[in-house]
Amino acid sequence: MKNIIISISYIVLLGIGLAGCQEEDLSPPAIIESIEQPDQSRYKDSFRKINKPIKATFILNLNRLIRGKQVKIKNAKCKFTYTWDPQKARGMGRLISIGGVKLNIDLSATGLLGKLAFVSAKSKTAVIEGEVIFIKTVALDIDLKNNQKSAAILFEEDFSWYTQATQNWEK
Repeated sequence: MKNIIISISYIVLLGIGLAGCQEEDLSPPAIIESIEQPDQSRYKDSFRKINKPIKATFILNLNRLIRGKQVKIKNAKCKFTYTWDPQKARGMGRLISIGGVKLNIDLSATGLLGKLAFVSAKSKTAVIEGEVIFIKTVALDIDLKNNQKSAAILFEEDFSWYTQATQNWEK
């Protein structure tokens, strides 16, 4: 008896499912003969030419106000480090400190074409220059063609956003 009820239920569901279907085009899918690749010559794969992993530590001064009423940290000398393995196309960065205050905020690689880019995934609160600062996001860009480094930090305070960056940061 149980098998009959299950069979009837299945037939009813199958019937409802088929009744709701509209006629479909069952012709075979189109065959793609070639896929046009975008022109990437302007990027010159600068980091593919490097075979050994790269590791660097440096200080950037984030004294440019991009968004907000005022600079949140006047002495925003940020110490960064990063590692990059071009063979595996993997790496990570870290904001070690701001103005000597240790933070150790991890930055993940974002995979932007033509440069190394890292961004934080977690927010952090710290006391810097005697003020409680809420760091929402940290971003670090490195152009390996000319070794140019730039960074930006997004702060939050009282539901307002402030962004400080290096002078060479592109909006």
